[in-house]
Amino acid sequence: MSDPTSENKDEQSPFSRDASIARVQLEEMRPGVKNYFQRHDVRHPHDEIRTDRTLELVWDQYERGNEIRNRFAYTYRVARSQLSEYLENEGLEVQSTDDSDVGGENPNPGTSIEDDLYRKKQLACVRECRKKIRASKKFTPEIVDAFFQYKLLEGHAKEERDLIAARLRLSRPTFDQVLQKVKKALIRCVTDCMNRPRAYMPAMSLS
Repeated sequence: MSDPTSENKDEQSPFSRDASIARVQLEEMRPGVKNYFQRHDVRHPHDEIRTDRTLELVWDQYERGNEIRNRFAYTYRVARSQLSEYLENEGLEVQSTDDSDVGGENPNPGTSIEDDLYRKKQLACVRECRKKIRASKKFTPEIVDAFFQYKLLEGHAKEERDLIAARLRLSRPTFDQVLQKVKKALIRCVTDCMNRPRAYMPAMSLS
């Protein structure tokens, strides 16, 4: 089967006007989208999370009635955007969605001591920055906590994520904009923290 994320498909390949058929057409692209992320070294479970998110964003545009002339090319562009976001923010995603090695579970024998120290510092920096940004005046603690809840649910449980926005009395577009601002602030903070001398380690007990 050819790659559904390829931009070289027929330029006139829109979704069906029948929503049930369109959903089937979208789901048929799932294996190709997942393969796209895997080819670009997006690790499990993030390959599945990003695949879910890509299809969800495409479907959202369909449900809004926005014209998608080429479903393959459009899905490819969304997947490419998701890949860029993953690569930009991999550290935060690992902290939010993958704690399998915490407590010594599923150890990776190929991980060096240096890599292990780097990862521990990375996680500590995210925790420190979460506390720092919660205490700042730029964002309310509820917004910061909502960001991490959203990251944990990303790609899954769309209804639950919608409820987070509703609980904050924000529309989804406004909620998404606020989350992007929190994300940028966290990335800046974590980057600064990681650039500190290795001898400095933030307190690991921060929540």
